[in-house]
Amino acid sequence: MKKLSILLVSLLLVLAVMITACTPQEPVSKPTDAPKPTDTPSKTDEPVKTDEPEPMVTLDWYISSMEPANVESVMAEANKLIEEKINAKVNLHFVDPGEYVTRITTMQGAGEEFDLVWTCNWLYDYNTNALKGAFVELDDMINSRPALKDLVVEDFWNLLKVNGKIYSVPNLQVSFTREGMIFNKRLVDKYNIDINNIKSYDDMTAAMQIIKENEPEVYPATHTYTWFSEGNFNWIGPDIYVDLDNWKVVGNECHMEYWEQTREWNLKGYFPPDIATNQDFEPLKKAEKFFVMYTNVKPGNAEEATNRYGYELIDVATNDKFFGAGAALGTLTAISVTTKNVEKSMDMIELMATDKDVFRTIAFGLEDQDYTMVPGTENTIEYIEGGYTNAPWMVGNTFLGFAQKGQPDNIHELTQEENRTAKLDPLAGFSVDQEPIATELMNIQAIQQEYSAIFTYGLADPHEMMVEYNEKMKAAGMEKVMEYIQEALDEWVKVNNK
Repeated sequence: MKKLSILLVSLLLVLAVMITACTPQEPVSKPTDAPKPTDTPSKTDEPVKTDEPEPMVTLDWYISSMEPANVESVMAEANKLIEEKINAKVNLHFVDPGEYVTRITTMQGAGEEFDLVWTCNWLYDYNTNALKGAFVELDDMINSRPALKDLVVEDFWNLLKVNGKIYSVPNLQVSFTREGMIFNKRLVDKYNIDINNIKSYDDMTAAMQIIKENEPEVYPATHTYTWFSEGNFNWIGPDIYVDLDNWKVVGNECHMEYWEQTREWNLKGYFPPDIATNQDFEPLKKAEKFFVMYTNVKPGNAEEATNRYGYELIDVATNDKFFGAGAALGTLTAISVTTKNVEKSMDMIELMATDKDVFRTIAFGLEDQDYTMVPGTENTIEYIEGGYTNAPWMVGNTFLGFAQKGQPDNIHELTQEENRTAKLDPLAGFSVDQEPIATELMNIQAIQQEYSAIFTYGLADPHEMMVEYNEKMKAAGMEKVMEYIQEALDEWVKVNNK
């Protein structure tokens, strides 16, 4: 079967990720106006000299994660380093993932002052919020900071452009998408389930039914995913896809096989019973309450998840790896348009991308309090139970970080090699000017978010809901958007001999 590749509308090829550890650059000063000529030369005012130090700035930074233990001690140590390097401190705010979109959107709508915010293409959507004016434009600051700009090639930065402007900095990690399944190994072994031969939804259903019948305290899955769906579709916008078999722009109906399967699994009781109102799966994952979950398969992925959740997990890829905007936009840091500290916020982003000590402290905590170095290794840690844990991929350049116990000590070198050898996204290089359809895209995004849980978690009959959904999408301008993208795609296909 052909696999569904989830990607985004910027769609340019990422060629490589180059890591360079450098110190942050000083902000470039704005040039002053040249003095106007006068009949008689006048004395130029001498600059006022002052010995007053630059005022300390405290930055408020929001990420989507449950608050871990030992935050105060970790951030106290991190702030010593940050103050020394950029004369600032950081309040790192952890927001429940189930509440993140609502919390940040509400803050933005109220004009609440804050500085840094995590965004992506799958939660608190980067493109949509950039179009809304939620983020500060970063192009000039990126160009003035070679230590930051040179971390990735120009084509990577181009992937982040919204109507020609960049509004975020990537948190460097694996830069390809390779969808897969990650299983509880204890249950796989207990019931002798051959996960390498799960090749269809029927195969998966049979495995889940074993868990349903024999493990009453375990849910077979968090939810369904498009692991085995027919078709060859690339996601290029909110519920907008390109059928790569015929280069046609299609809507959400291409997912119907997936929606039907999701509904069936919901009715079979494979998902948590409160899934309609609670999609924060982290507590259940940590409590070993799931048999299978979605994952992005990469070097050391299963070992990382094992360390995070405290029990052994194993993964299996369900498609080939692809380079494209989907992965590039998977984790980003933006500056809120409500900030009063634009330059300092950019200093902090650069610090997390280039400074190993600051990144490791915020990403991993403190040695001997939250982790220990694994004997015989130079770069591998083991977490201490009950200590601080964060999501390194959410806060900065993961290639500055540690390997985790069970992973190869050179995990970052292996990941970068995987980045370089990933297949090229078939839509790499295709983009559209979003300005003429900006209003429609925002309206479509709102409807997509309204119905996402219904379809994704099988909360209602998908055929009945699709009728209602399509009526709302039509009123929101979906036909106009699809026709506009199709026209641009036809020209791109013609020029590129696709």
